[in-house]
Amino acid sequence: MDGIRMATFFDKIDFNLNEVKERLIKELNWTPYPGKHYESIFTRFYQGYILLKKFNVDKRKAHLSSLICSGQITRAEALNELKLPPYPTELQMEDRNYVIKKWGLTEVEFDRIMAEKKYLMNLTARKKEQT
Repeated sequence: MDGIRMATFFDKIDFNLNEVKERLIKELNWTPYPGKHYESIFTRFYQGYILLKKFNVDKRKAHLSSLICSGQITRAEALNELKLPPYPTELQMEDRNYVIKKWGLTEVEFDRIMAEKKYLMNLTARKKEQT
C-alpha cells in the first residue's frame, strides 16, 4: 500500500508480562484473570471452548508464541501449558450451561450447532436453502 507504513510499537518497548502483573497487583490491588481474555464468561467460553472444540483453534498458541519470542518463557514451558485444558473442565460445563441459557438454546440445539460443519461453503449453501 502506497504511503502507509506499519508501526510496531510493542516491539520497541521492554515488556515483561509477569513484572506488569506483579506491579498491577501491588499498586492497584488487581486480581489477574486465569486466562488471556477470560475477563467475561462469554470471551472465556468462546476462546476456551467454542474455538477449540468447533474449529480446533487454540488461542493460547499465539499468546504463548509471543512470550517465547520475547524470551519470557521457553518453548518447553509453552508446550507443557498446551497439554492442560484451556480452563477447568468443571467451569467449562458451568459456562456452557450459562451460555446455552443466555442464548435461549436447548442443549440439543447447541450440540447441533457445535457439530455442524465449519466451512464457509456450508454457510453459503444454508443461506441459499433459506431463500
